[in-house]
Amino acid sequence: AMAQASQLHGASRLAEAEGLYRQVLSAQPNHAEAIFQLGIIAYEVNRCETAEELTHRAVNLQPGNALFHAGWGECLRRLGRLQPAIAAFQQAIRLKPDLAPTYLNLGTVFSTLRDYERAVATFQQAIRIQPNFAEAYNNLGNDLGNLARFDQAIDAYTEALRLKPEFSQALCGLGGVLAHLERSAEAVTALCRSIQLNPDYSPAHHVLALAYYQQGKFDLALDAQKCALQLAPGYAAALSQMASILRELGKLDQSLECIDKALAIEPANWSFHSHRILNWQYHPDCDDVGLL
Repeated sequence: AMAQASQLHGASRLAEAEGLYRQVLSAQPNHAEAIFQLGIIAYEVNRCETAEELTHRAVNLQPGNALFHAGWGECLRRLGRLQPAIAAFQQAIRLKPDLAPTYLNLGTVFSTLRDYERAVATFQQAIRIQPNFAEAYNNLGNDLGNLARFDQAIDAYTEALRLKPEFSQALCGLGGVLAHLERSAEAVTALCRSIQLNPDYSPAHHVLALAYYQQGKFDLALDAQKCALQLAPGYAAALSQMASILRELGKLDQSLECIDKALAIEPANWSFHSHRILNWQYHPDCDDVGLL
């Protein structure tokens, strides 16, 4: 039954696979692999609390199984329980040091915590284990960019794209670094290709708007940022950039409305407050209305 369940699971026939795993558990209630795989199915359908409970149960039944620790750690990461996730990933690596995907997931946690140096070192370890790991090169590029090591970030994204030419996220990351370096024409090329490959990826539309903004193409920038916000209405950085675009187009009331929406989402973001003050300085009612 386990072999058949595994085949069904691999074919994404999740309901059938789940039924067979449960048949196994009805006969063997402590079958660790069946419990773990039920947890993975729960993870795959976004029932993350259930997934965490099941994978943790599997870990307790087989504490020497590295893959169980790795799976449990990923469930914890998705739930935002980052310190326990780090511990689970590190235990998986202690048990099986060649788990490149676990290094990728561990690095992602460090990145979320803005510990970019540790993230970079962790992604580099994943690449040492698995040199053709395009996702690790992409994440490495992201955090090299966060560390302002832009030339190295470009190299990492370039390698990711050599390994996986239609990697939309790597194209977006590359476009973002190029835009930061004000190489806007190259950025637009990379970002348009990213969007062509994955039209629903809101960060690519957002960064494309920035590149058009740099070129003074404010109408194109506005269209791109509208696309980003249609895909992700709560995207605070996109709202902030939209405010800049609208200000350049002379639409000051709409600009202020956008920055206020951004502040409602991220009230502690000091750059949004600075942006709001700047917008008011352009507003005809600046002398009559308080800034804050």
